[in-house]
Amino acid sequence: MTCTSSRTTPGSRSRQIRTHFAGVTPGTYASRKETGAAGAAEGSGAAEGSEDVAGAGESAGSAAAAEAGEGAGELGEDASEPVTRPDYRPWSARAALADILVGMTQHQSAQTMKPATAAKKLGVYLDATPDEFRAGAVSRAELNALQTDPPEWLRDLRRDGPHPRPVVAAKLGVSISGLARGGVTEALTTEQIEALKTENPEWLQKERATQAEVRKEAVRIKEAQAEKAARADTNDQRD
Repeated sequence: MTCTSSRTTPGSRSRQIRTHFAGVTPGTYASRKETGAAGAAEGSGAAEGSEDVAGAGESAGSAAAAEAGEGAGELGEDASEPVTRPDYRPWSARAALADILVGMTQHQSAQTMKPATAAKKLGVYLDATPDEFRAGAVSRAELNALQTDPPEWLRDLRRDGPHPRPVVAAKLGVSISGLARGGVTEALTTEQIEALKTENPEWLQKERATQAEVRKEAVRIKEAQAEKAARADTNDQRD
């Protein structure tokens, strides 16, 4: 039996034969290259070639095997088109870390806090702040801007007061509970604090002495812990 191909042009091969390699189903396309209307026409020819090859028997199979090597070269050219997106960025540890840091910065910038919390961090008395400061939430970026470049109202509050109780206690050298024992429960201005220092009432003297003992004890404990840690390091080195 003599086998004839449906395509009689010398040197041409059906699409089915060109793609009939190991791992490729006959009649399918091994290339990802989109051919449009021309590809559809070749696919139709491939189906006709498939019927011819099936009727040809072993002789047609031998002819396909003989032409497989040359078909592989053409297939390689078709499959050479890159399959990744043009905007694809290869993964790298540095790029991933940069993306994480950017996300953390954006998240931190989006955080907000109550005006009372912001006033406490700024060390000012909330009721003495401007209305626009107490009107709404304060973002982390706004707080950083106030700390880096304080406006005039913030500089005035820090200098003249009225000051919140933690600041008053620090300026007088006593604890917050000592202020309460001395009857000071409200915010004080810098002028009022200086007047108390000048008057130096009995309660203030007592609370200052108590606070001095507390600080002295804290220093003693810290030194004892440091000495103990140093001895432990020395013993470890000997062992």
